[in-house]
Amino acid sequence: MTQHVFSHGTLQVLTGWDRRLGCFFLVIDEQGNDEPIYSNLEQPNPFPNTYDSYKQELEDRKIPIPDGLLLALETDKLENKGNDIKQW
Repeated sequence: MTQHVFSHGTLQVLTGWDRRLGCFFLVIDEQGNDEPIYSNLEQPNPFPNTYDSYKQELEDRKIPIPDGLLLALETDKLENKGNDIKQW
């Protein structure tokens, strides 16, 4: 699995490609909360193979997507990459 981590204010975003499941994931945590404020595991389609719904979720929450992240995620998928962590 790849992991891409970035922050926006008190929010921390963890996203990436899970090569074992063949899907993207997204978790948003807020400082001071024990539970994530968003997790793909709680969604009707928790294992999508496109990033569209997560991109929309970040935009709806007004969380800017770091330059190059979407390309990196698509590369992760195309290469079925795993075991990589990047801090943005």
